Amino acid sequence: MLRIGDPAPQCDATAVVEGEIVQLGWRRLHEGQTLMLLFESIDVRNCRCSFLRALRDAGSEGRRFKLAVVCTNDAIEVSRWMRGLIAERGPGQVGVPVVIDADNQIASRYGLLTDNGPLQGHVIVDADGRVRSIAANAFRVGVSVHELARSIASIADRGD
Repeated sequence: MLRIGDPAPQCDATAVVEGEIVQLGWRRLHEGQTLMLLFESIDVRNCRCSFLRALRDAGSEGRRFKLAVVCTNDAIEVSRWMRGLIAERGPGQVGVPVVIDADNQIASRYGLLTDNGPLQGHVIVDADGRVRSIAANAFRVGVSVHELARSIASIADRGD
């Protein structure tokens, strides 16, 4: 079981970045910065892009933290969805990498998988690669962008 203070599982994975399917290594994803992995247990196409952009923008101020979404969708499906958003509204609609976890291996390594499937939640990994926060819900729960960004920034600023 993954606990606070444990080294974060390092997962190389397929991801969709601005509509392109790429291989995304842990080092590129983490880059020695505080990172929040936002696990979406439902179809990523239903996620609120404005929520992701607001969270991303909160982290980009001073480059305090990075954000990635982890979902169980197929990479081609996510790529089509993201390209459709880009064609309709312009680039930057999602603005964060969407890591593909179709086999639930990443959710499992982070302790966010049950017998009923993956959970919605987030994991915050500090700049040294250690887990500093884990939150999970079996159902969709509203999350405040400002409170989540404050928590991540606090971890990033502490550096411990």
